Amino acid sequence: MIRQNPKTIFNVLFGLGFLVTFIAMVHAGRPFGMPFVDMLIWLAGSSLFVLWGMTPFLICYAGFRRNTGNPRLQLLMTGIMVLVLLATTYTYYDSFFVHPDAQGGLIFIFLPLYLDIALAPLVTILTMLRRFLSPPSDSST
Repeated sequence: MIRQNPKTIFNVLFGLGFLVTFIAMVHAGRPFGMPFVDMLIWLAGSSLFVLWGMTPFLICYAGFRRNTGNPRLQLLMTGIMVLVLLATTYTYYDSFFVHPDAQGGLIFIFLPLYLDIALAPLVTILTMLRRFLSPPSDSST
């Protein structure tokens, strides 16, 4: 069995989260066919929404970085990142392809909000409990 560095896996998941969010934003906005200047303005404005859409991933990243010395918490944060990535991917796909609706763009406001409300206390609690979840140390030496 090949063991990967949890930081590498986490960074790949973080990059995938950014790509999923950005591609969903571009698909929802459909800036193609606009004049070039209008498309640049659209991209500048949508970058703020991409940043808002990335806040759940940024909260997970902060929790991962905060618990750098604890491999158990890093593995737990990687699992949470997988769940967040699956939730966002499924929700964007469902909103834009399975059930397209005029209000589908609201998902970019409320999905990050709901995930932030769930993740911020969870990451805070895990960070506070890190001494209980830390690997046993050899204090006999």
